[in-house]
Amino acid sequence: ILDLYGFIEREEFPNIKSPEELKEFVEEIINSPDDVRKLPDGQTAYWDEETETIVIHDPGRPDNGTVFKAKNGKDTFFDL
Repeated sequence: ILDLYGFIEREEFPNIKSPEELKEFVEEIINSPDDVRKLPDGQTAYWDEETETIVIHDPGRPDNGTVFKAKNGKDTFFDL
């Protein structure tokens, strides 16, 4: 997921200024999510209510997954 630092939308995450900050942000969500869903192919989705952020851990991908802001709030999380 940390490989995504160069690709994250700056508008979505204006407070994240470095790969280290992205790592801390993602780890906080994974370690203390407001909700968790198991997805197909061994993926796990983590929801953070305060920031309306979704982290998807995908051990089958070289980058281990993705992180993004939910466009439609928690509905986006449930639609995964």
